[in-house]
Amino acid sequence: SPPPPSPPPPSPPSGGIIRLAISLTTLAVVVLWLFGLTNPSPTPSLPPPAPPSPELPCGLDFTADRKLRKGAVQNEWCYNSGVYPASAVYDTDAAAECESFYVDPIFELEDPVNYAFDCSGGCLPCTYIQGNDGKYRCKSQRC
Repeated sequence: SPPPPSPPPPSPPSGGIIRLAISLTTLAVVVLWLFGLTNPSPTPSLPPPAPPSPELPCGLDFTADRKLRKGAVQNEWCYNSGVYPASAVYDTDAAAECESFYVDPIFELEDPVNYAFDCSGGCLPCTYIQGNDGKYRCKSQRC
């Protein structure tokens, strides 16, 4: 007698091959996107944000009527402005001389040769003040 017919091969679950194909396609797109090989959604590239400018500790009114000391560019600071020496008593003339200056820039610069002395590197007025040792001297003073 002839052998019994063999049962039909099992069929895959309904839609299983289609779901597998979609999952593999999605995985391929994600992998390509992660490695920068494709850009699934074109987005305009934005310029990098500008670096923060140093915070200016004071208003700039004092720059209008004072002489410039070129701070970090030429090592000209309040303390070496010519108002010497530190005094144990308040000296009106030394105070007037000291307070006729301001310092720009107060921060180190990446390109000091082309600095415009526009307070973008920070500015401070020179102030005749009494130090912890009781002596008066010319110093830059944060406002």
